[in-house]
Amino acid sequence: MTNIICKILDHKYYVVKKFSYVTMCVGCRRCGKFFAMNDEVKVFLEWDGEFSQLYNFNPYDLPENQLKTTDIGTKKTF
Repeated sequence: MTNIICKILDHKYYVVKKFSYVTMCVGCRRCGKFFAMNDEVKVFLEWDGEFSQLYNFNPYDLPENQLKTTDIGTKKTF
């Protein structure tokens, strides 16, 4: 059900971890998916194994109580 809500209303993002001033890992409060975000090129990509290797970080391994709660809103279309 939450995947349908995200497809209709889009994801509700929050910051999981910042890697630099332009790149970060963000998660969706509704569906639980994680995404890589880059502010310079304005892109969201679904988090996969390549990002885990590149940043030596896997958000799926974190306990839920360790996830940050900084909301960044919903995805905007450019």
